Amino acid sequence: METTQTLEGLKRNIVLERDEIYNGSWEKYENDLRQRLNNPAKYKWTTIKNIEETLEIIPSLRRLETEMGINLTELL
Repeated sequence: METTQTLEGLKRNIVLERDEIYNGSWEKYENDLRQRLNNPAKYKWTTIKNIEETLEIIPSLRRLETEMGINLTELL
């Protein structure tokens, strides 16, 4: 299991985006990304791949927060 000390790169950015853009809400973040996937004509292939990758990572970050009983932003 990953610890917050190793939370970097894309995972770190996802946590920061969740707090800055979506007011700390995983649900709002995931819903927005899924809506973007529903209209792929507006996005480049690389953007779609980034959205899909982010949607794959979010569950592990949510689980980490739940298991540790913290908001990951507090440790960045």
